[in-house]
Amino acid sequence: MSAMDRTASARPASAHRWSTGARALLASLTVAVLALALGLAPTTTAQAAPVTPTEKDAKPRFDESTIFQREQAGYFCFRIPAVVETKDGTLLAFAEGRKDSGCGDSGNIDTVVRRSHDGGKTWGAVELIDDAGVDTIGGPLPIVDQKTGRIVLITTHNPATNHNLRTPYVQYSDDDGKTWSKRKNIKDDIMDPSWQKWFATGPGHGIQLKHGPHAGRMLIGLNHEGYISGSESHDTGAALAYSDDGGVTWQLGADEGFVPEELKPQELSLAELPDGKILVSAREQHGSAEGNRAFTTSSDGGESYDGTFKTDPDLATPVSQGAIETYIDDQGRDRVLYAGESHPRARKVLSIRSSFDQGKTWQSWEEGKVINWGNAAYSDILPLTDEELALVYETGDEDAYQEIRFARFDNAYLDSPNDEAPGVIKHPDGPTTPDVSGRENTAYVRGNPDLVDGVHGKALEMDMEPADNGDNDRVDVPYGEEVDLDDSDFTISTWFRYGDEPHDQALFWAYNMGSGLPGLWVRGEPGADRLRAMIGTETGDLSLTTKSAYNDKAWHHLAMTRTDDVVQLWVDGVKTAEGKTPPGSLTRGGDLLGIDGFFLGQRLDGNNKLAGALDDVRVYDTALDGDQIGALADGKMLLGDDSDLRLHLPLDEVSDAD
Repeated sequence: MSAMDRTASARPASAHRWSTGARALLASLTVAVLALALGLAPTTTAQAAPVTPTEKDAKPRFDESTIFQREQAGYFCFRIPAVVETKDGTLLAFAEGRKDSGCGDSGNIDTVVRRSHDGGKTWGAVELIDDAGVDTIGGPLPIVDQKTGRIVLITTHNPATNHNLRTPYVQYSDDDGKTWSKRKNIKDDIMDPSWQKWFATGPGHGIQLKHGPHAGRMLIGLNHEGYISGSESHDTGAALAYSDDGGVTWQLGADEGFVPEELKPQELSLAELPDGKILVSAREQHGSAEGNRAFTTSSDGGESYDGTFKTDPDLATPVSQGAIETYIDDQGRDRVLYAGESHPRARKVLSIRSSFDQGKTWQSWEEGKVINWGNAAYSDILPLTDEELALVYETGDEDAYQEIRFARFDNAYLDSPNDEAPGVIKHPDGPTTPDVSGRENTAYVRGNPDLVDGVHGKALEMDMEPADNGDNDRVDVPYGEEVDLDDSDFTISTWFRYGDEPHDQALFWAYNMGSGLPGLWVRGEPGADRLRAMIGTETGDLSLTTKSAYNDKAWHHLAMTRTDDVVQLWVDGVKTAEGKTPPGSLTRGGDLLGIDGFFLGQRLDGNNKLAGALDDVRVYDTALDGDQIGALADGKMLLGDDSDLRLHLPLDEVSDAD
């Protein structure tokens, strides 16, 4: 039974006839009839336009608590949450209890559960469902049989020393999750013998169909990989498995295979649509397709797919698990809910986005509801019998795997406005150095750098000692349209000089800090005798290194260029490193987490301070060729087309703050 039908079936007949949505519809029809009678032109409303909220709707409810946390009940951490509501109204929150330090995906992992009898206000102790010794028994995927009340649980076992050899099992509880049967091997039922490289089910909860000839069928998603003889590549696929006898026996249904160059759907989440079709949502593992979320449907109860998986570029999400569910809200609207991270690259900013047309289009993160602006990863969402919603998700201040939280909220909260996004990071005013590009970028001089002789006039010499106000020596160019390189070609050019200090030293750093976030930087790494550059987009990263740190206290010219095909580093007019360009934007997602401009002489977080000097910093929105870069390195003041020059800081003067 789908979540939509669980919600509907819990209401009495009168509630179906006179739900909030029905009353609102009746009211709107009455208004329309009166308008026609009076000769007034009817107004049009968008498909998902909200109905005027009732007094109850005007007071959104949201409660959450931590139900699993690191170093609890003898486990190092907990991951892979799932949640169901039993026929008796008990909430069961499942997870993997990972005993090995590091919270890795293999090793000593148990299946555990916590139970709540009061709607999630309080929870019982962490209970062990299954323990495979030092091996892994995890990936809990529960389904509640709405006819018998039996709770069916799918898990997967693999040896601690080989996480590729995975075997699926099924077990049951007929007493509201208090006790569980021994697990039964169903490998021969739902696995092909060739799937020896990888196999996984879920995560999240499975579904039970309500509509059509397969009503009562239980359905789960799975993904698999197998080796190709004589090749380093391997077959991949995304499949469905189903049971028509309450989870006792299982068989393989729809299965679509993929070659390595195509999409790689994994970690399927399923929802039954009002017309009986099954919407299948998948993590796109390669991360090479815009959106990273792939969808297809099945019209025959999961026995075959209606078409190939395709990504939705409008549903921006990182390469991660996400959960979908169907839901009838308190205005009577059919919604498909997607719970998952909203940043296009990082596992951050968990939101719930709705589709009002059965998964064809989705809300943006701004239109949806942000649940947590910080770290977040796997989740599971479930409509409850009292028309509220339950959500379990991974989060934490330190990282996304520090704890699992349970949240319960109503439709009014789901439709309430978001808090303001972090947006552009603000910096205080201060002394400035002029931008002569004509773009009027304000460049703030922090700390107390010295004006010294440079390659062209003066330069800024920076040291390790903070100024009296605590600022380190650096130059900040705040984020703005003129310095947003986005997905364009570019050239960044500067002269630099530094010496014996062995620590890493940033020449320039832009947009973001942290692994997996779009942005770019170049720094000297004297300890490793190299310059290192990093460029990141929503699809991936590229790191480039030179064979020297150039920390000889002499002036050197540095240029970094990007085209659609290649990123290159140039030192003193000579190409020193290059690599394939990761497609996409350097700044996408910055509005979600906060985005900065260019820092010269320091990392965005204050580390990697430069003990040296910079001169003549330029940013172009085109990739200069070798001759042009050579002219810059030869000391020729190449200006080029003014329309290409986004930023030009000669660093010849510093003006006091007004």
